[in-house]
Amino acid sequence: MQKISNDRYEDKDLNSLFEDLKDEVIDYVNKKFRYFKLYTFEKISIILSLIGLAIVVLILTIGMLFFGLLGIAFLIGEILNSFAGGFGILFGCMFLCLIFVVIFQKKIRRFLMNKAIILMRKIESDEEF
Repeated sequence: MQKISNDRYEDKDLNSLFEDLKDEVIDYVNKKFRYFKLYTFEKISIILSLIGLAIVVLILTIGMLFFGLLGIAFLIGEILNSFAGGFGILFGCMFLCLIFVVIFQKKIRRFLMNKAIILMRKIESDEEF
């Protein structure tokens, strides 16, 4: 058997070299697994934080819209001297907005899907967003 110049392997036989190699491969696989696990946890935590932020913003936006539209309905009703008229006009405006959303739903969905893809690519490449 030929001796290896490295001091670590000088007096080892073939079985012990394979055992060392096996230990190093197992150590490498364990480290790669831990790295993958940490990388996955990081990405999941980023996505969950974005979802949480989106939920908070959505709740605040809905609240602002609700009270803002309620105030506008009362304002229009005060001007018309009929609160029912103010709420009716506001209902009509909101109904028109709903019709536009239904008409342009494919364009809106495509826009939102493209924004989501851009966001996911930024998360994947570790860019700031």
